[in-house]
Amino acid sequence: MAGSLDKLVAPGRHTRRLGRAGLRRVCVAALIMLVVQYGLGIVLNLYVPVPASDAHASIFGEIATAPLALTVHALLGLALIGTAILLVARAVGVGDRLLAVLASAGLTAIGGAFGAGEIFVRNGMPGASLAMAVLTGVALLCYVGTLALATAAKRQVPPEVAPAQPVSAPTTGFPAGDGFPAGDGWPAREGWPAREGWPAPASGLRRV
Repeated sequence: MAGSLDKLVAPGRHTRRLGRAGLRRVCVAALIMLVVQYGLGIVLNLYVPVPASDAHASIFGEIATAPLALTVHALLGLALIGTAILLVARAVGVGDRLLAVLASAGLTAIGGAFGAGEIFVRNGMPGASLAMAVLTGVALLCYVGTLALATAAKRQVPPEVAPAQPVSAPTTGFPAGDGFPAGDGWPAREGWPAREGWPAPASGLRRV
């Protein structure tokens, strides 16, 4: 019980490994969602007009009344924000400052892209569309760096192997034991003298 509490209070290397594995999984999910979101944004910008009624609607009103592609785009944006927050929490839990900085930068970029998308829906400014695309690219770069750093850290951690125990050779004799008589060392001549309870082994052994 005490050992379990110690692991919770002061997580060790094994806990950090599990944290990095979870971080990598969330990072891969965020990268896939960002690529899909980027493609949807291009399709919306080129082929799907934004309804005029959405200019004054709330985010939930947009989701309810917008075309299907825009609704999916908005829902995926909300899911990305939640994923980015989870990624920051995982990075902080791992205890790596650089990972936490990259994850936080990715969250900031996603939030900025989401805000730029809302501005574009309101007034159709080309600058807002450009900002949304650029910030999505920044988030992609942040998460690629996060994934690469977490993977490199995994490869650098050596497996925990118990240290080999040195084996010392007998030097002066054998201790007395059950069925094993006490001796005063190896005999200097060829062969071992036969004793009671101690059979003579093969010849050729010498004292070392």
